[in-house]
Amino acid sequence: MIEPNVTRTRATATAIGCACALLFTNLDARAEETTAATPPESLPVVAPLESPPAAAPPASAPAAAPPAAPTAAAPAESAPAAPARVKAPSALYLTYGGGAIADQARGAFTGSLVMTRPLWRGLSLEIGGAIGWSPSGPAREDLAWGRLSLGARLEPVRARLRPFVAVRAMHIHMATLATWRMHPVDSAAGSSEHGLGHRSGLALAGGGSWEVPGTKERLRLVLALEGAWIAIGHGPRFMLDAQMGAGVTF
Repeated sequence: MIEPNVTRTRATATAIGCACALLFTNLDARAEETTAATPPESLPVVAPLESPPAAAPPASAPAAAPPAAPTAAAPAESAPAAPARVKAPSALYLTYGGGAIADQARGAFTGSLVMTRPLWRGLSLEIGGAIGWSPSGPAREDLAWGRLSLGARLEPVRARLRPFVAVRAMHIHMATLATWRMHPVDSAAGSSEHGLGHRSGLALAGGGSWEVPGTKERLRLVLALEGAWIAIGHGPRFMLDAQMGAGVTF
């Protein structure tokens, strides 16, 4: 059985709830009317953003030239070649002239044949032969001689005019002209049985040779002076000589 106080309490609560619901319903209706009557505030117009200026199209790079057709490679410039060593030709000189036997004050006629063979640059080997004759005079016999010499010559290479100087070791067979006529073979061989004398010494020579134009260095004219010191043997000691002639190169 429900008690009368509880029933009353529930009826009162129900009445209060209904009243609150009606109140809220009216408030909502008024709010809607007010909203419909008042025009809505316009939203601020936002200016459209200015678009940045379009970037200029990048300048196109110049078109690459088409590759050239392959050509034959030019020969590389070679380094200047070292100058080749110039080899001097050998030469054979035939000369004649005259001079003097200085320590006896007598004149002489001479002739010689000299061959030069290059050894190194301006240095040449000399091999020579010579003959001489000094006429007889009052109280003296004539003299005739043959000479062999071996020496060294300094001379420029491949020059048109070539001055030279030479040092020579020499050996002389000396006798009278009559001895040479009567015993030519023995005297040439060095036999002293018939009065031949042996002499040895040194000689210093100087001079020059000149190339004859148009001969392609084949023909040369030569002038030479020589002083000889005959240190070994009996007889003359000092001889002077001047000769001229021609030579061929080979």
